[in-house]
Amino acid sequence: MRNPNVFIFALMLLSIALPGCGTREGQKMATYSSNTTELPAPVTVNKAGTYALYPDDGLSPLEKVQLRNGEQIGFRRGSDGRVVAFAGDQEFSLNAVLAQEYIWKYQGAK
Repeated sequence: MRNPNVFIFALMLLSIALPGCGTREGQKMATYSSNTTELPAPVTVNKAGTYALYPDDGLSPLEKVQLRNGEQIGFRRGSDGRVVAFAGDQEFSLNAVLAQEYIWKYQGAK
């Protein structure tokens, strides 16, 4: 006879080990979804520090930037008409292979 507690424990370990089950650190600031035609309004940051751009299909940030209080982050149309992410005066392509959403997160002070 099998022990149900061992089975539950094994399932818990497996769920932790599977890709995509981790979390992305930080406080969510702005999100863009490719399933919508409207772009979210830019966000003026109120804390100096590190901001990271994450795709919804990954745990590692695509970009990390240092911003000062009062700078903006978000998403806009680039010169070619495609949606890009921006932080301050920097612009970043949204080119993750399977991502449908991109998220700017505050990572903390320097």
